[in-house]
Amino acid sequence: MESINTLNLDGLPKIIFGTGKFSKLPDIISAYGRNVLIFVGGESLKKSGCLDTFIRQLHQAQINYRGISVRNEPSTDVIDGVVFQIRKTPVDAVVAIGGGSVIDFGKAVSAMLPVDGSIKDYLEGVGTKKPSGAKVPFIAVPTTAGTGSEATKNAVVCDRK
Repeated sequence: MESINTLNLDGLPKIIFGTGKFSKLPDIISAYGRNVLIFVGGESLKKSGCLDTFIRQLHQAQINYRGISVRNEPSTDVIDGVVFQIRKTPVDAVVAIGGGSVIDFGKAVSAMLPVDGSIKDYLEGVGTKKPSGAKVPFIAVPTTAGTGSEATKNAVVCDRK
């Protein structure tokens, strides 16, 4: 039986899959610019040593980054807070490395950076505004199998109020 070592699927979204592809992430980011916002989940990336290696690669590629750790489901208040802080700095791409919650958080922030207002204004069934489709380029790096968040354009967001 033959195995697939590398798989590139063109289209929306573009999917790059294969052994060692994580080491290519700085090159992928560079295609968008030199300023990146990175969301990571829990501790596994750090404990594995992959986060330190990735940060070294970003430095070598002269990519400026800001890292944010995500530990819970993305909430409207937290998304709005991050977007308010980040809007003041240049962001050429948003990268989310983790499970579904981390990826949904990154998608929501990348969609909110170029628009005004709260994410609540754009929530389906709640808000009154329609998304324009404008967003900061978004790169998803799933670390869990089965969520599918990396292959959809929507994000699951909660509002506990």
